[in-house]
Amino acid sequence: RAKRSEPKAKPNPFFMPKLYAKNEDGLKDIMRLISLSNDPDHFYYLAQIDQAELLATVSLGNVVVTTGDASSVFSHADANNIIDQLHAASPSDVYAEVIPDANAYYTKITEYAFATTLPSIVTRPVLFKEGEATYRDTLSAIVARNEVDSNFRSEIHTDLFVKSPVEMFELAKPGDWTQAFASLDTFGEQAAYEFSPMPVSLPNLSDDPFKTLVELSMTGWNKRLKKKVMGYQPDTELMPVYRARLKYELKTLKQMGFESYFLLVEHIITWSKQNDIMVGPGRGSAGGSLVSFLLGITDVDPIRFNLIFERFINPERLDLPDIDIDFMSTRKQEVHQYLIDTWGEDHVAGISNYTMLQSSSALRSVAKAHGLKDADVNCAKYVPKDSGTPVSLEEAAISVPEIEQFSIDHPKIWKEACMLQGKFRAYGTHAAGVVVSGTPLTNRAVVETRKDHAVIAWDKRIVEDFGLVKLDVLGLTTLDVLSMARQYVIERTGEIIEYTDLPLDDLKVMEAFSRGETLGVFQFEGSGMRHLLKELALDTTLDFMDIVATTALFRPGPMESGLMDDFIQIKQGNRYPSYVHENMKPALEETQSVLIYQEQVMQIARDLSGFSMAQADHLRKAMGKKNPEEMAKSRDQFVDGAVEHSGMKADVATELFDQIEKFAGYGFNKSHAVEYSVISYWSMFMKINHP
Repeated sequence: RAKRSEPKAKPNPFFMPKLYAKNEDGLKDIMRLISLSNDPDHFYYLAQIDQAELLATVSLGNVVVTTGDASSVFSHADANNIIDQLHAASPSDVYAEVIPDANAYYTKITEYAFATTLPSIVTRPVLFKEGEATYRDTLSAIVARNEVDSNFRSEIHTDLFVKSPVEMFELAKPGDWTQAFASLDTFGEQAAYEFSPMPVSLPNLSDDPFKTLVELSMTGWNKRLKKKVMGYQPDTELMPVYRARLKYELKTLKQMGFESYFLLVEHIITWSKQNDIMVGPGRGSAGGSLVSFLLGITDVDPIRFNLIFERFINPERLDLPDIDIDFMSTRKQEVHQYLIDTWGEDHVAGISNYTMLQSSSALRSVAKAHGLKDADVNCAKYVPKDSGTPVSLEEAAISVPEIEQFSIDHPKIWKEACMLQGKFRAYGTHAAGVVVSGTPLTNRAVVETRKDHAVIAWDKRIVEDFGLVKLDVLGLTTLDVLSMARQYVIERTGEIIEYTDLPLDDLKVMEAFSRGETLGVFQFEGSGMRHLLKELALDTTLDFMDIVATTALFRPGPMESGLMDDFIQIKQGNRYPSYVHENMKPALEETQSVLIYQEQVMQIARDLSGFSMAQADHLRKAMGKKNPEEMAKSRDQFVDGAVEHSGMKADVATELFDQIEKFAGYGFNKSHAVEYSVISYWSMFMKINHP
């Protein structure tokens, strides 16, 4: 965090009251107050605010305030005066909080409450379930990068676990606290605000965003479709397909209120290109949008490559769009600074991320917290992976003898590691995530200052609930290399190379890919990838879609499942393509009947089982998340649809569903594969033609 330039000699005496929102304004008041406590002028060892700032917030009447628990107001030397001031600021919204038998100020609280008729509530701080104090203690040592037995650690409270209302009442007996329990009803009525997702907040780039979006799309239509882009221009007979797709996408964006988001992304990319900051052709599912292509947000024609819009935006699900943008690494910060300069420091910030303890890291971390050396827990590196994700420690112990032996030799450490896998470990800043809001961010989030930059405390999964849209401003070093290479060509020959003008079928380029001569080529540098290219080519020359397939296949899931081997065997002519049903052929024909992309799952669901594309996207997500309840519904719908629409036998459809479900755990996004293969192609083109 940024520290104040002239720190105080010592921290002030402090107390920690609790604030509860009465309404949405109260929530905003709390977020602004916590944000204030984290700014450089307030943060000193801990986030803190002045008493006057607390009173000013309470006086607005949007919050209920209690005296707090472990660091209660009553721990302060001037407690009575502070509470009098809080009561004067908002007479009906202040409560004394009593923690029977667990608070050093119990008597002081009860005496004050009875003397002043201040309403009181009986509470109990809860840090864990009963019997889990040891696990929390170990976790706190891990987070603090300390050892459990260190003399410099604070002693953990072992009794702060959940108790029943009856047990709470029994604890409160050393005084007549019937009235205190009765006050809970009033307190509950006052602090009854229920959070609901907030509407999207984006900068205003147009008085009529939809009209502007349509105008930009039509400009892009003339620019993109009336000349060749990457060697391709759609034929006249395809124009009705493009018009229908554009009409559908624009209608969907208008219905979902996403016009301003597209205008914002287009604005950023246009500014970057005008300032000679090279931008990638796209990353992720945005490649499935024709509007994105026409606006210049992406450079990949989705109809040319059969990319699906619903993989990007599902019209039946109000998920905010997520467009990831690659910029030159050396100039990415200029883009971030432009956002701040344009919309203000109070409207632009990074986002947080939360690191969790996976199985292998949980084992290492717990062992280290108990004083073991790295060599003592060497077995952690043998934790197997399923589709690239480490399996649980319990599963690993069954299949890996070294891990099983460790569990026998160190039962206490093993038990704690099993308990702590999946728990939070570290709190950091997302490397690329940025939010740009149309309202001051403190109305939507807690804002902190880290290394002189504003960062909101929410992670990427939470920002949407507060109406904030995440942009991924990513740096890609290959774009720096391509930009420099283009400049060198200009200086040497005077030739100006526009990468989007390069056709994707240059024979010399594809022959070099086929020979595996890809050292220095984006994504294809490794020996394993070079070997795969040569295996696929054998006695033929690869085409661009083979490069796309290779990008998706050379990953743990496809390799472990045998998909990669199947594709190689068919490409080499050792096997024929095979389709379970002819209705699957449109989706799988370009990949020789091998299921490679997530979009193919969606297309099969549509063509075989009669799903809409929106329903097919639900199926894809349900498979990826492995939600049992959702999967049961999806299975029935898929099987029944395959029987009704394609005449498939139910048992065959069930078996097919099981195969697709397993694939969905590691299937690759085709849009992303195409976009990144374009960058790989550009890299190879420059290597071959301008060494």
